[in-house]
Amino acid sequence: MKNLNKKYPILEIKNLYLKYNNKLILNKINLNFFSGEIVTLIGKTNSGKTTFAHAIYNMLPYAGKIIFNKNKIYKLTYDKIFKLGLVYVMQKNRLFEQITVEENLLIGAYLRTNKLLIMRDLNKIYSIFPKLFEQRMQLAINLSNGQKKICSIARALMASPKFIIIDEISFGITNKIINKIIKILIEIQKFGTTIFLIEKNIQLIIPISDHIYIIKKGSIIKSQNYRNN
Repeated sequence: MKNLNKKYPILEIKNLYLKYNNKLILNKINLNFFSGEIVTLIGKTNSGKTTFAHAIYNMLPYAGKIIFNKNKIYKLTYDKIFKLGLVYVMQKNRLFEQITVEENLLIGAYLRTNKLLIMRDLNKIYSIFPKLFEQRMQLAINLSNGQKKICSIARALMASPKFIIIDEISFGITNKIINKIIKILIEIQKFGTTIFLIEKNIQLIIPISDHIYIIKKGSIIKSQNYRNN
């Protein structure tokens, strides 16, 4: 992996603690993320992976502090977090299925004001994902699971994010599509975007990860730095 600047973290997790229905889900998590990294969180089902992502996006109440790009996002609603450049692609695709693929993509850029840059990025998305260009006038409901996942990631990229969370990149899609998405993530990383992957398939993401953290019963039990490997 490339050498990355570790001077200032773009995302800081400080003493994150979360209980749900009186059950401890996350236990005193402390993590720092730096610009341009690909970081992966590995864990089994019900280990707290997705809950961790929900906490970052302030979708669940928690104790502790989360600071993104020097902003105290633990005080912000998720729409304001999105506006700061932190984007979350959930495990289950949350497309607007009764509108077209292209309309879904443009929704990703709804906070941007420069129409020329928006169209430039839309054309770039189509060059990266030519199948989306072919399907741009189709209703999103007609896409396959793999194409819905790609469309969800592409819509997130239309926001021009500084930091993107992708939950279960391999969920419900073929290895061919997964490998294509991975190649795209490597290209995105080159522009300094931080990518946080939440995944069960460790063999899938070792080759592209700068850091891997393993979560078990809400606690980080192991970490590995792959940057210099």
